[in-house]
Amino acid sequence: MRSLLSQALHETYSATGQQLEQAGRRLRLCQHSLGALWHQARQARQGAEELRGAVQGLKVEELALQLQTHGGTQALQGAQAGLLLLAERLTELERTLASLARRGPRHGAVELAALKMHVEQQSLALRALAGSTQHQQQRAARQAQQLARLQEQQLQHRTRT
Repeated sequence: MRSLLSQALHETYSATGQQLEQAGRRLRLCQHSLGALWHQARQARQGAEELRGAVQGLKVEELALQLQTHGGTQALQGAQAGLLLLAERLTELERTLASLARRGPRHGAVELAALKMHVEQQSLALRALAGSTQHQQQRAARQAQQLARLQEQQLQHRTRT
């Protein structure tokens, strides 16, 4: 009887040992999986922080471009108003010049020469201002395109998070 009891205890002891070894393997496997999950979570947090930083950078850049575009638009409007005023003055000077020319060479030859020179100066200024206005319009269009690209990038970053 004793040997039967001894054998049963030995089998129970062996089975318990095997179960403990299997539980230990499972525990190590779970610990390894948990470590991998912690690593992935840390990487995901870092990625989210980098993404937040990129979005913040895009917001700052977008704001700067909006301010620059707004300033450019105001300057462009001012230049266009100046262009219109200059064009009106040039038209008025041309009328005065035509009126003096109709009176003949004896009346106001000095005034006529001075007026012609003034008209030429105003005409040059008008052309320069028109060129500057065109340049500002092109610049404003480029800035608007760049702003649209930044807004699109920002939207894409938002949809990823």
